[in-house]
Amino acid sequence: MPLPPSAAFLDNVRPQDLDNQTGLSTTERALLLTVLRLYFGVAQSARAVKDVSQLASLAELDRSMREPGERFDLLEQQTSLPVGYFSGAPATFGAPAVARRDNGGYPASYFFYEQRGNIVVYVGPDFFHDLADRMVVNCLTLNERFQPTASHTLRP
Repeated sequence: MPLPPSAAFLDNVRPQDLDNQTGLSTTERALLLTVLRLYFGVAQSARAVKDVSQLASLAELDRSMREPGERFDLLEQQTSLPVGYFSGAPATFGAPAVARRDNGGYPASYFFYEQRGNIVVYVGPDFFHDLADRMVVNCLTLNERFQPTASHTLRP
């Protein structure tokens, strides 16, 4: 699937609509939605969102997202997504899901999953490139086996 062409898929999403069962504050939800709307809207229109897809990086991301305590595990633990969802367990899911990971002395990381577009977005410190002091927004488009097919990054 391609990257959503605009933020229109978020038009009717309110902070309280984001599926999270671990007490994400309304402020965190609103801030995350604002960042996502900017990423898929203004930043993407201004061509500030870069396609950084490389086969080796996509393969590394696929492995890391599936590790215990990582992106897919956190989304299954903190939302209504059933355990095993990202392993192919059939499920119909409506609301966008969001999970949070505390990072010690660094800002938190947020993981956003949207089923219709089959995308997962990371918002947080750029640990992947050993730049933890810099924030990054990265969207991965996923195939039917939840493997990344493309990676698009905004480094504000």
